[in-house]
Amino acid sequence: MLMAAKEVLKALHVQETGPLYLSGWSMGSWSTLMFQQKLESLHIPIKAVSIACNSTDVFALINRWVHNPKPIDAMWLPGYWLCS
Repeated sequence: MLMAAKEVLKALHVQETGPLYLSGWSMGSWSTLMFQQKLESLHIPIKAVSIACNSTDVFALINRWVHNPKPIDAMWLPGYWLCS
């Protein structure tokens, strides 16, 4: 998507862009974090990242962490959800 956006800007004759900011809400929070991880692996600079309103489906949240854990996960969240 980032590369497509750059092509559109090029077609619109936009010569210069500012720093890259990422933002995600709800399930988009997870997508934003994965996008950040991918961009960083490609050495594409990101100025800042903002996420909010993480997943509210407790089953889906815990199920993914149990069956598909990732190093980027905040492992304290399942315990928080179970205790609240």
